[in-house]
Amino acid sequence: MSTLVHITREHRPELWPAVVARITAFSLRYGAKPTAFVNNLWTLFASQSPLLGVWASLPPGELRPNGHIVTTIEPFNGATVAWVQQCEMDTRTPQAFVDVFLLELEAWITAANAVLPAANKVTETLFMTTRDTEVWTRRAGFDLHRTIYRRPVR
Repeated sequence: MSTLVHITREHRPELWPAVVARITAFSLRYGAKPTAFVNNLWTLFASQSPLLGVWASLPPGELRPNGHIVTTIEPFNGATVAWVQQCEMDTRTPQAFVDVFLLELEAWITAANAVLPAANKVTETLFMTTRDTEVWTRRAGFDLHRTIYRRPVR
């Protein structure tokens, strides 16, 4: 099973370039323009902000990630939330790996809450996906919150 590695400036920063390449490719694949997003992530990473959580999945004995997860803490709809911005694994993800990530996510939120003002504590985690939302419900314990539909302007 792959190992989940939380990447910070003090812990495994050498993985940052490979993860940024994955983040950029993911954004481009779904039609986004990643420059501003990646620049914002870099600012948070470089300043060691508690508002950024980045994880890489490393296969046994490998130094190149086969998955990544990007989370940010930001205001949304009158509350401060943790957003799962991107989550992509190149291989099937065992439930044990998902469980480890959920524990890491909770620990990251707890650490961020320790330094956030009382009015800005994170109380929920959100995500949007173009993939099977049932998997997120069944495997990760997320509840359906909102549905976003998209229709291009002609």
